[in-house]
Amino acid sequence: MFTVGDLRKALEGVPDNLEVKLSSDSGVDQPYPVVVQNAHRVKYELPDGKRFDDTGETGVDYFTIYANYAEESPEDEQADQALQELMDHFHGALDAIGKAEELLGGKE
Repeated sequence: MFTVGDLRKALEGVPDNLEVKLSSDSGVDQPYPVVVQNAHRVKYELPDGKRFDDTGETGVDYFTIYANYAEESPEDEQADQALQELMDHFHGALDAIGKAEELLGGKE
């Protein structure tokens, strides 16, 4: 399983303006441009102790990076700007996580 910690380590020393590309041995290498559209944490609990039918869990907690086929050309200036803004927010979140860990002395 790839974790946020793995992602944080992978980003060490990487410049903020470096382009993000997806690659895979099984599917994202398509003849259409694929772009990262969103990155965020998904966390919630089902009400009243209910459980998911498929997993038996009472909630979920994971970090997702969402990508899809680009609707516009990768050269489109607006798409590039939106992706840059997303990455700026993402890096800001990683910085905040790092500072929180420092304040907590590395405790989770």
